Amino acid sequence: LNSDQETVNEVRAVMGIDFTLEHFYSLLVTGYPLCMDEKYTCFVMDSSGYLVIHNDFIEANGDINIEHLHITEIEPDIAQDLIIPQGFLSKSKCVNLQTIKQQNYYVATRQSNIDNLDDVNPCRRYQMFNIPNTNVYLGIIDKSKCSDNDETPCACG
Repeated sequence: LNSDQETVNEVRAVMGIDFTLEHFYSLLVTGYPLCMDEKYTCFVMDSSGYLVIHNDFIEANGDINIEHLHITEIEPDIAQDLIIPQGFLSKSKCVNLQTIKQQNYYVATRQSNIDNLDDVNPCRRYQMFNIPNTNVYLGIIDKSKCSDNDETPCACG
């Protein structure tokens, strides 16, 4: 509060904490009970499209390297929808001066939420929410109609 008893939304300090991925994911599902339902997969993505936490990280039980995993790798159907029709992620190019190669990078350009759970394409049924005052987004994917068989072309992460 300032001297006029008005709330001031200023960051005055930052704190860091370490905890396990399992604990972090349990905090996520406690805060968003829809994530406990087996038909949904939940994740947190930063503003560049990198995954902070994903259900696959927990299910892999340490069998995958989870550093620098991008949504285009883990959820390609959702990523494609976020980039092209939704315009949520904007794809750009730059030159990596260490490797002297051109590479792609992504930036979240849209701050509004997406509710695509009723999409006719079962591969693109998801919701995406901006988590206020952060650079991360909560994603909830309906995997109930997703299948690895030939009838459904979903990538199923």
